[in-house]
Amino acid sequence: MTSKSRSRGYAALIGVAILTACGGGGSGYGSSPEPVVSPPPAPFAISGTVPTFLDQGTEVSLNLSGEIFTTTTNAQGRYELTLEGDIADTGFAVITAQGQGSQEFIEFRSVLGQVSALKALAGSDNTLTVDEFAATHISEMTTAAAGLAMIEQSGVMADSGDAWRASALNINAEELLIASSAIRLAIKNPDMRLGMIPNGETTMGLATSTEALYSAVEMMNDAGDITKIDAKMETIQSAAAIKLQRPESLENIFIFEPGYRSSAYQFLSNGTGNRFNNSRNEVREFAWTEVDKTIEFYYDNWVVDSNTVKIDIDGDGAEEEVLEEGVLTKTD
Repeated sequence: MTSKSRSRGYAALIGVAILTACGGGGSGYGSSPEPVVSPPPAPFAISGTVPTFLDQGTEVSLNLSGEIFTTTTNAQGRYELTLEGDIADTGFAVITAQGQGSQEFIEFRSVLGQVSALKALAGSDNTLTVDEFAATHISEMTTAAAGLAMIEQSGVMADSGDAWRASALNINAEELLIASSAIRLAIKNPDMRLGMIPNGETTMGLATSTEALYSAVEMMNDAGDITKIDAKMETIQSAAAIKLQRPESLENIFIFEPGYRSSAYQFLSNGTGNRFNNSRNEVREFAWTEVDKTIEFYYDNWVVDSNTVKIDIDGDGAEEEVLEEGVLTKTD
């Protein structure tokens, strides 16, 4: 019984194969199947925002290694740029938001970076959003970063990832905050604007001029500490609001502070993290907790940096080698 059952099954399979090859008026026995053509991938798009004080219709343009793509914002301050055509992964993207009419003096800029990295962040839908990359929110903070980096590059905008990193590493976090605050004050306060942004100039001109920034700091100082502090807090809170748009499901968040000894902090969902330091390309592990929106770090070893220096410690005129250590401390 078992043998007969197998024979019938085999014959049935042969019959199906013959019908498939010969039946239905097809192209005939031995013809090759038509190739399966996959649909082309969706064009790469960047979907971001500008601050709410910018009017609807603000022009947003992307300079991608010399090729320009342009769109405008809607009533909610959102924009979407679709990059049609053959977009090279090696291209370096810089995006600009240009105010219109009475806001023509507002020129914001954000350095996004190399296209290949942006596409990787965008995921399967091929659309990069603020949730995936905060720099797509074009603001006074991104403008200050771009401007200060241009100062480091003798007034030239970075055109590669290496050039951008080299210039950004020399930006001090306090300088970045001051420049961002100056831009915000110039926008919010017409009296400040007259001194910070001459007629025909823009916020980008303020961010890329050492002299203009020094003058802006003097104006902020003359206006009193409250003015400077309020401007700083508004800038920080604006940046924090963008951070809060990120989904809570992210497995880790990076905080990067540019500077001569810049650090990046990676917070993992299991309560541990890594601190990356550019001075020695070192990685240090830590534990962290969050209470009332305050993050506390815990290191097994509180010494975060050490090197040998020569100091005259006994006043005899001769320098001795001394081990210098940087230690993490906490103040109330």
